[in-house]
Amino acid sequence: TGGLSDYKGRFTSADVTGGAGAFSSMFAGGYSQAGGIRNYDDMMQRNASTKMRYDFGDTARVTTLAGYTDSNESEGPYPDDTWYKQKYYERHVKVLGEYLPSERAVFSLGGSLIGQNARSFYSYDDRSEFHDMNGTVTAESVFTFREADTLLCGIELARDTIESLSLPEACAMDAHSAYTSYTAIAGPVAVTGGLRYDHHSEFEDQ
Repeated sequence: TGGLSDYKGRFTSADVTGGAGAFSSMFAGGYSQAGGIRNYDDMMQRNASTKMRYDFGDTARVTTLAGYTDSNESEGPYPDDTWYKQKYYERHVKVLGEYLPSERAVFSLGGSLIGQNARSFYSYDDRSEFHDMNGTVTAESVFTFREADTLLCGIELARDTIESLSLPEACAMDAHSAYTSYTAIAGPVAVTGGLRYDHHSEFEDQ
């Protein structure tokens, strides 16, 4: 490479797994940095995630997942002395509990919380900012009939809260869902039919 096509990058990642008895865990992380002068850009990103699971015999288990990502991106300065920078990060936590009373029935209850933040800065003394927090609770049951036919039933409750400099105040949106589906398998053919009802505080019923 040479001239206005120069580009460089560095990428690093690692993961670790382990466990003892009924407990198992995994951790992974990564770091990357890249940039060049063709578009006057530079980017850095870091991420980390973990998964932990505990089995209560053969009939129940709890799984927890958590993660974090952040990135910084910049462009410029360009020949006209303008530039742009953005900072973004996301973090999430999910917990899932499962109860398996038999080989033909699974009941699960899960919850998640996901947050996102983004900030943008411009050379002309302007900026934008965005915050989003989403929480969800889901309950499902799966039943197996005959050899492999399955019936799925579930409900989901969610709330999304958004804050932004472009909004006069924070807004919250609620969504409630109920759904069911049945999958019938005959040899190599699988047919699935289902129903779903959604109620959204902004878009009403669907």
